[in-house]
Amino acid sequence: MIESTNTTHTPVLASSNSITYLAPDKIQQMIKPLEKLGGIKYFNYAINYADNTGYDLLTHPSFYDSWFKHNLPLPSLYLKNGWYLGDRLLSPEVLACAHSEDLGNFLVYINRQQDKTTIYGFATGADNKNSITFYKENIGLLIRFGKYFEQDLAQDLIKDAENQKIIIDRPLPSSEKIRDVEPFYAIKDIKLLDTLKDREKEYLEFLLKGYNNNEISVQAELSPKTVFKYLSNIRKKLNCRSKSEVYEKLINEGYLGYYVKHPDFDLPLASNGDLHAFFEGMYSPISKLSSQEYQCYKLVLKGYTLAEISNALQISIPTVADYITRLKVKLRCRSKHELISQALNMGLMDIT
Repeated sequence: MIESTNTTHTPVLASSNSITYLAPDKIQQMIKPLEKLGGIKYFNYAINYADNTGYDLLTHPSFYDSWFKHNLPLPSLYLKNGWYLGDRLLSPEVLACAHSEDLGNFLVYINRQQDKTTIYGFATGADNKNSITFYKENIGLLIRFGKYFEQDLAQDLIKDAENQKIIIDRPLPSSEKIRDVEPFYAIKDIKLLDTLKDREKEYLEFLLKGYNNNEISVQAELSPKTVFKYLSNIRKKLNCRSKSEVYEKLINEGYLGYYVKHPDFDLPLASNGDLHAFFEGMYSPISKLSSQEYQCYKLVLKGYTLAEISNALQISIPTVADYITRLKVKLRCRSKHELISQALNMGLMDIT
């Protein structure tokens, strides 16, 4: 349980006629596929801005009220990026409120950016014994749902919420309590990159986003030869022989999140009619790819060259080139870095 360092903060709630209180039924309908797939009964989407304003959209407003009533610190104000099991963040009073609505096994996602923090919250029934297994096996799906909620399902609700932001004046827990909070699934602290200079880290990010040497040289206003030298140094420092090895190492070390899914090939539980239609939409346009195109797509996102894809899939290089052309057409992307930018925007990849 996380306790606050003081009790001087005055709870500030959204107005009772705000979208926070008017939208729960709509949001409950939006998460029905997750309930059928994994027993998800609760969802929370919240934004906290750097100026201490923010808003919440969620399925259970009485649970939202209990955070303010009991002056509980907000996880978004003190947790690092990653996923956290939420029950241990709650006071007995707030957890009792959740249990009274048959909610438990909370999972909280924190994504800090320069100007704001995005929070996704999920919960199952309080007695659900399979929640942890479902979470572990479907982190990528939950990230994609949060993005889909933000970019598609709830655009109108978010527009209203942006016009109804509240001041977030909340206590912070003690530093000892913060140190006690272990992530369920978090981006690791990457000491691997400590050997890189700031300029090399900048170029590494370009590399991970799919830019080739010439494109990086334009972005960085350097000659391709100089860029090549920087990228060679990066590979040497990371002890990698190729770009694809750089990707694999950073995925394994947690610097590069890789959550690519396809409803037909990766989500067998979503095969029935209603669920399949929902997840096909949620993963569109990726869901339009054939099996072989999808295998090629996953390798493109991992930085594989034409020759490496050819070797991995046991097909000719001209066939690989043809598949990549099809990918660009189906996904409406003009270049490799647009394919990766699209994947980042959809939550299929994440660069810390």
